[in-house]
Order: sequence, then structure tokens, then C-alpha cells
Amino acid sequence: MNITQYEKMKQHLSDVDTGPFTLNEFTFYMKEDDRYIHIPVFELKLSAQTCDIHLRFEDISASKLDDLESIDGVELEILPTDDQWERLRYYVYDQEDQMSFYCGGWDVIKCDKKSH
Repeated sequence: MNITQYEKMKQHLSDVDTGPFTLNEFTFYMKEDDRYIHIPVFELKLSAQTCDIHLRFEDISASKLDDLESIDGVELEILPTDDQWERLRYYVYDQEDQMSFYCGGWDVIKCDKKSH
């Protein structure tokens, strides 16, 4: 797991930010990796009570998504996989089973505290 990014995100979360988070934006696109192979990417912009979080998940596989417009709250779990599948190192899902997918890596793009 990307502990550095995860710890960075946790530092911005307060005790009231336990979830669920509001899904503000979901983006899907293809990008070239370092071998010039196109890989699928998901980006999620989430809001908590005290901060906004922007996450990127790369090398997506086996995704299951409900109607994204009907998703209000998201409680994401990011688990390392034991399956040793090539490229797929994490399983990502939410508590309500509205979305799930495998990914090769993830990153915290931005985690900003809201000003009150």
C-alpha cells in the first residue's frame, strides 16, 4: 500500500471525517504508462466535512459501477491483493457495494482542508 500517501490523507481528516464521503466527480480516461501502453484510470473527487480529497487509481480491471449519478455517499476500502495477478495490486470497493475494481496503483492527488 502507498503508506506515505495514505498517511498524508489521514493527517487532513478529522475525527468527524469517518465517512461516508460525498462523490463530487468521477472521471475515466486512458493514459500511457512508461512502456507506452494505454491503461485505464479512474479519478475520484470526494468531500468530507473538513476536507476535499482527489484520488487517482491506475491500471483498472474488473470494475463494477452502479449508476454514478445515484451514488451519494462513498466509504472506500483499499486492500492489497494476495492473488498475485499481474499488475493488480489493490482491490477497491465501497461499503454499500456501489463500486468495486482492481487497480495496479493509487495515489492521493490532493487533500485540502476546507476553510470555515
